[in-house]
Amino acid sequence: MSISIIDSRYKIIKSLGKGATGEVFLAQDLIESDLRAIKVLRARSETDEYLKEFFNREVDALKRLQHDNIVTLYGHGFDEDSQSNYLVLDYVDGQNLDEYISGDPVSK
Repeated sequence: MSISIIDSRYKIIKSLGKGATGEVFLAQDLIESDLRAIKVLRARSETDEYLKEFFNREVDALKRLQHDNIVTLYGHGFDEDSQSNYLVLDYVDGQNLDEYISGDPVSK
């Protein structure tokens, strides 16, 4: 995915990983200067009803959940340039889940 800025506010720094429904990026908030994780749904998912429903459920769940061990949802929307839905989340530096489960000592 060749996204450089999302919604005229979040500058993409690098990809953090890809999954079944999209990709997560490390981004700089150009207004608040904070680092954020931006989850971008695959562009074609806009026409996939199942993925749109999945996205809406994820947004609803994150809006209701507030706990120190759960990332905060800062925003969500649809980026016209990339034609993709996105979530703006806390960026938590550290291991990804695959590294943690495998016990990879290099990543700890």
